[in-house]
Amino acid sequence: MKDKVLRSAKKVQGVRLKRKEPAERAHGDNPFVARCRPERTSHYPTTGLVARWCVVAAIALLVVIRFDSVLDALGVIAEILAPLLAGAAFAYVLNLVMERWESIWFPNVRRGPLAALRRPVCLMLSVASVAAVIAVVVMLVREELVDAIAALWRGILSASEVASETVQASGAPADSTLLGSLRELARSSSSWQRALESYIEESGGVGALATSLFGWGGKLVGGLVSFLISVVFGLYLLAGKEAAQAGFDRAARLVLPSHLCQIVSHVASVANECFSRFIFGQCAEACVLGSLCAIGMAILGMPYAATVGLVVGVGALIPYVGAWMAGAIGALIVFSVEPMQAVWFLVFLVALQEVDGHFVYPNVVGVATGVSSIWVLVAVFAGGSLFGLTGVLLSVPVVATCQCLLGEWADAREAELAEADAAESEAEAVVAGDGAQAGGSAEDGGSAQDAVAGDGGPTDGASADERGAVSGVAASDAAADNADPATMS
Repeated sequence: MKDKVLRSAKKVQGVRLKRKEPAERAHGDNPFVARCRPERTSHYPTTGLVARWCVVAAIALLVVIRFDSVLDALGVIAEILAPLLAGAAFAYVLNLVMERWESIWFPNVRRGPLAALRRPVCLMLSVASVAAVIAVVVMLVREELVDAIAALWRGILSASEVASETVQASGAPADSTLLGSLRELARSSSSWQRALESYIEESGGVGALATSLFGWGGKLVGGLVSFLISVVFGLYLLAGKEAAQAGFDRAARLVLPSHLCQIVSHVASVANECFSRFIFGQCAEACVLGSLCAIGMAILGMPYAATVGLVVGVGALIPYVGAWMAGAIGALIVFSVEPMQAVWFLVFLVALQEVDGHFVYPNVVGVATGVSSIWVLVAVFAGGSLFGLTGVLLSVPVVATCQCLLGEWADAREAELAEADAAESEAEAVVAGDGAQAGGSAEDGGSAQDAVAGDGGPTDGASADERGAVSGVAASDAAADNADPATMS
């Protein structure tokens, strides 16, 4: 019986080992599925693990003690890396266009001049296509855009004059230098020289003005240099993206453990897919919203319909808040022409945003990212509160990536639990079958022994009777022999 139980246990263990292989094949490259790892033979941490934890604790203590210095150092590093990060973002967005061109440029050719020219030609076509789209849009609204900029400037001047008069009527202190200059510009369009002289006098003289101009000029030149560095770095990154990716993969393999490296690679792949789908969906939604705004304004007879539609479409690239910011600019443009039309424009924009939020955005961006509208709203406001404009732009794809990864982890965990339950059920069935088989064998053995014992009983009885009969016959013969002499006498 003991041998049978041991054989049953071995069968159960074999069943569990056999059920792990199809699960691993079914989940494919999902790194959240548990892999067979060697069990630890010691319950004490190794020397390397203790050293790593000591280093982490020392770094954390240093950050806590010198928190202000760490923040200053991180600010300097971020300022240095800002053009490079901007170039990487530019390269990522442009890469989405370049991949489409590479799928068209002789995709089946692997060698030869055509294959060697694929990357530079597709890179130039990507830059040219983006520039062409921008140029076409600007050409379509060029004249109206110039008039709208002039109208916007007039609206700013009118608003500044109203604000200045309101401040003076309320008895508040004198307004600022900039507000006073804008007021002077608003009063007379021919008083540029007088307004400039008044601004110079109020700002502290020619020396202070020269210092401010040099400061503004330095910031302008620095911004242009950073922009050029970003563009050049992005183009170089796109030209050798395979080498850059191989370098990152090699660094990850050298620094991280194999299983953790696999998880990081999988997370990067999911994030790439979510970000690319978000960018395409957001661009499509911006085009739809800008077109609807321009068409609606043209139907309602509002001024500068094409320009305001373009501004609203560009602003819609920023989720939720971008369209409202662009709508404020459009309302100011319309206000410079006719104030009452600006009120109707705001009403129209609110209605358009409701239609976009209920029908367009969920079916375009929501389907592309897999994130519901309520979570998009929460992500935008949370990201904007924490990280400003960068958080607003990156919040939705980050939430989409987290949702996708959590879904994969949940699926893998549910599959493991289902496999464990199936293995236990099958093991219990195997043990129960072996027990029943062992009980049946024992009953068969007892019946056979009883049958053998029953058959042996009558045979022994018959032999005893035969021996008794033989003994009786022998006694009778002996008595007969003793009786014969008496009879004869």
